[in-house]
Amino acid sequence: MKSIIITITILLCTAISAKAQSTPINIETSLSDTIAVMKHLEKRKSEFIGKPLAIFLKEYERYLPIHFMASGETSPWIHPEGKCFVKEITICSRDYDFIMKTIKDKEGSFVLNIEFMNPRVEYSTFWDQFPETMTDQEKANLIGDKYKVKDISSFLFIY
Repeated sequence: MKSIIITITILLCTAISAKAQSTPINIETSLSDTIAVMKHLEKRKSEFIGKPLAIFLKEYERYLPIHFMASGETSPWIHPEGKCFVKEITICSRDYDFIMKTIKDKEGSFVLNIEFMNPRVEYSTFWDQFPETMTDQEKANLIGDKYKVKDISSFLFIY
């Protein structure tokens, strides 16, 4: 009888733990949890470096949605023809309007930056691949298999 109770207790704890690890957090009420998740993923970046972006995005989306995606580009001054190439994306669980409001209010938004390994794609080619109706989450998932992760960093974006 004692072993049955112990087995049931272990199974229950395992089920609760698995559910807690895969439950998305409520970003509307828990900014500190959002920051904690981003910092947690940043600490685990060695698991994702050199692997397809899709693997990291799948883990990120276990906790947070992607409501915003922007790209970081190389400087046109370093290319002989003045071209810019996408070298990274920045994602956030908040939407564009919320991010712009926090910038205006000098509060900032916590974002995650994912730098890519080569090859880099020209800026216009990168953005032209997405239909206008596509959400930023869909865009991020579309490019997931095209890029490998070079680095991951989180920071408070204040402009």
